[in-house]
Amino acid sequence: MAESSDVLLSQGFFSGKHDHIHLELRRSGLHLRKEGKKGVEVRLTYSFEDIIGASVVNDDGLDIWVCPFVNKGVVRKAGRRLEIVKLKMDGSTSPEFRAKTLNAFRLALVRGARHLDIGVNEEPSVRRFMVYINPYSGTKQAEKIMRTQVQPMLQAAGVQMEVVLSAHRGFVQEHAKSADFSGIDSILIVSGDGLVTEALNGIMSRTDFASVLQIPFAVIPAGSGNALAASVLHASKETYGIVEAVYVALKGSPVPLDIMSVTSAKRRIYSILSVTWGLLADVDIGSDKFRKLGNARFTLAFMQTLASLKKYPAKLSFLPAEAVGDVATDGANTETESVEGIALGLAAVPKIPSSSSSRRSLRRRATASNHSVESPSGGTASNGASNLQSYSLPKTVHLPAFSDGPPDPWVVEDGQFISVCAVMPSHLAWDTHLQNHASLADGLIHLTFIGRNASRSSLLTVFTELGAGAGEIATLATHQAHDLQHRPVKAFRLEMDPALSYLAVDGEHVEGGSIQCEVMPQFVQIMARLPAETPGSGSSTSASNEALASDSAANAAVAEDSVVGATASNDAPATTTHCASDDGAGDDFPSTVEEDSTADNKAEHKAHGNVSSQVDL
Repeated sequence: MAESSDVLLSQGFFSGKHDHIHLELRRSGLHLRKEGKKGVEVRLTYSFEDIIGASVVNDDGLDIWVCPFVNKGVVRKAGRRLEIVKLKMDGSTSPEFRAKTLNAFRLALVRGARHLDIGVNEEPSVRRFMVYINPYSGTKQAEKIMRTQVQPMLQAAGVQMEVVLSAHRGFVQEHAKSADFSGIDSILIVSGDGLVTEALNGIMSRTDFASVLQIPFAVIPAGSGNALAASVLHASKETYGIVEAVYVALKGSPVPLDIMSVTSAKRRIYSILSVTWGLLADVDIGSDKFRKLGNARFTLAFMQTLASLKKYPAKLSFLPAEAVGDVATDGANTETESVEGIALGLAAVPKIPSSSSSRRSLRRRATASNHSVESPSGGTASNGASNLQSYSLPKTVHLPAFSDGPPDPWVVEDGQFISVCAVMPSHLAWDTHLQNHASLADGLIHLTFIGRNASRSSLLTVFTELGAGAGEIATLATHQAHDLQHRPVKAFRLEMDPALSYLAVDGEHVEGGSIQCEVMPQFVQIMARLPAETPGSGSSTSASNEALASDSAANAAVAEDSVVGATASNDAPATTTHCASDDGAGDDFPSTVEEDSTADNKAEHKAHGNVSSQVDL
């Protein structure tokens, strides 16, 4: 039994089934109890790790949004499930008492969900997200995913959103070049991997890129491959799904993420995921014509490409990680370089402090620098991308000039290849787990190349096992029959004829010839939960919890108990969004979350049936 001092708020409510519910808010979490069948008391407990937010509905209702981890059931997969606990106070009590009581619970729950002291009577700062959506990604479900699954969770958490819909390829890159990111807490991508790359490269075109990169990315899987989202969820020890991705975006912290500098003779771009050439790029780019099939498009394209298997001449050079040691693992190099004929100096990218108050302080300093950036000539560059004649970029550490041969201790493989694949995180696609031990910021490029002697049957075995999660690439590379090598590297160069095969960066076709690439350790930030607890260890759903949960929906009139220490402000933070109306509380906090039942989308994301439910106690 908890000590009375541990109970901060206590009140009697009623559920939609007219059952009397006693609600207690403690520093350990939210505790609900009612008398069950045969007089047995039934308890339901949620830790603050489970709670997303809370809202006052009309003048007598309290909606509590929770996202607990549920174990595997007969018809559901293990994973997080979005639930709404709907409670009502006695309508016969005075409006003043109800307002005071409900807002006391709301404020404490919101603060607890943000890991703030729930005993403090102060509204937390409002979080603001810049949300980029690609309505054409995958099976074109991104807008619906945003409307039915992402937006309700963000609104429940009190997040304000500036929503930008991509109109065409390159749209987000152009927008990010000049967007006002001041006061933004996170850049949320609702799409596949390609839109993250667009946003990153747009930011890297700004004079103030170092300041903007203090803002962490967050990724919601709404494309076909969704490798970055899968890698973040894997690193966070969460199952793969949209609810889990939103949960991590809301409850996680900024952690470092490696990126890759990809340079050709004419241009430089930045990758958050992979560079592929040969078979894998042919499958990736060649599958665009089957986009309506969702993730199945890759399987069909792979079988077609395998049937007409090609071998390509190329020269692959790389710098093994073991030959370098821990080089440039703390941000970017501090020298200058020339890119596309422009002399550039480096502004090192600072790491984001873990606390939200420190991040806000950094953003205030970043905002001040946005408006006046000193150029090498002594003048100033205005905010955004309006003056990009001269700005700072990081210099690569290990790459030689294109006119020079690879120096020692680089390794050179010259011959025919079926495919070359360079990946940084753990996944190449949401269902293709390449390496168990890859982290989001291990400072490595995981280079895999398949030689000319690999047979169709061995390739089919390799990719079938990877897709089924039955093996990782380093283990499969030990089988000589596969003619497959896996090497952790710091940099590599690929010299090839661009007319023979596609070259893909983060799943997008890139024109040009030979390239050389280098990892840029811990260069950006992404929302994740590291170190993360084992799923379910901080959650509270149990047999007694599920005995309380039902699928029926109802509202009821009710009775009163007592309130302890009920003091709170009545002013809830406003929510602004560009993709939905704000004409009523019911729109801001719907009683249920519409489940996306589109067959293509379920097949693409393997939705596990834990999208949402209403808890009527």
